Amino acid sequence: MGFSISVYSVHAKKLEDFQDFDAALRLYHEKGIAAVDVIESELEDTTLKDYYGRMTASGMGVTCFVATSDFITAKGAALKENTAKVKGFIDTLSELGVGKIMLAPMVTSADTEEEFYAQREMMVEGYGAMAEYAKGSGVKVTIENQSVAQRADSYIRDCKYIIDSVPELGFVLDTGNFYCVKDDVLEAYEVMKDRIVHCHVKDWEAHDYGRIIRSYLPPLRSSEMGKGVIPLDTLLNRMKADGYDGTLLLEINGRPIFKDLLDQSADYLLSFV
Repeated sequence: MGFSISVYSVHAKKLEDFQDFDAALRLYHEKGIAAVDVIESELEDTTLKDYYGRMTASGMGVTCFVATSDFITAKGAALKENTAKVKGFIDTLSELGVGKIMLAPMVTSADTEEEFYAQREMMVEGYGAMAEYAKGSGVKVTIENQSVAQRADSYIRDCKYIIDSVPELGFVLDTGNFYCVKDDVLEAYEVMKDRIVHCHVKDWEAHDYGRIIRSYLPPLRSSEMGKGVIPLDTLLNRMKADGYDGTLLLEINGRPIFKDLLDQSADYLLSFV
């Protein structure tokens, strides 16, 4: 076994110079990328089941679904509604045979240290409840490190605390996000490699166009894969040597997506397979 590569389906949808979404999916399937990750926002005018059917019709499997509804800090009826929605996604993914759901709630940033640690405990409780709900479903509930200095799921120490507190939780390593809060992705990998089940691969260059909101850094945008500030060669070779056999997701942020950029990124990741 070894790495498999996926691409965000929304990236194919947003190609500036390649307007046929389904043809773009087939193109990347022919390159050797056989799966997509799907984001909840793509379901505005369709259902998860129908969208899954569109992906498979283009030859793509679905590796992971990213749910963004806030089931952590939402209040009252919104909390109840969002929690039910995430559970519904888990049920549908189980029926479809999709093995991972990444929960990325739009959690309110903390203004004080007290709020920061209170929200970290809320994450432990919320993720724990979802992981418990997913038991026996065949769907792994996962958490990703974020890029926001005021969030309790952005730093190595806090992500480690959350996954240690919820043993059933899988970890999605985002190669670019730790950089935004001045943590080292190579250290993060060593600390959490036994829990990593998915990896979002992106690289950064400084640029006036793009920006990671509320990070500690000046404006950033995705560079050509392997040519930016993130030590991707070192990280991916280390993961390969350690026998990581999960998915590498191609991710581009902070800039328009043109076919040559997506091609270069795909070719870079495929070189590690």
